[in-house]
Amino acid sequence: MNCVGVDVSKGKSMIAVMRPLGELVIPPFEVAHNDAELRKLSRLLGDLDGETRVVMEATGNYHLPVASFLCDSGFYVSVVCGHSCPACHLATPPKMAQKNRGSYS
Repeated sequence: MNCVGVDVSKGKSMIAVMRPLGELVIPPFEVAHNDAELRKLSRLLGDLDGETRVVMEATGNYHLPVASFLCDSGFYVSVVCGHSCPACHLATPPKMAQKNRGSYS
């Protein structure tokens, strides 16, 4: 399995791909949040052998273009909240936040 770690920031992301036991498949590289670069990223990840899963932190709205593009391209994408407290509701849709509020005690 390939694990794609995405460090998202405004307008660009840093990408690295690893396999179990720390095997570095693709060293960190930068991708701009534009159609051309996201298509290149999708092709690169699609050419990898085996299953590929993408993980990124919810970063307000900055992660949305990357997560949406990769998900629409057929990749398994997991967006995780970096907070382990009720403040996490800021990164989740309002209905989900209300449902889950208080479950972090």
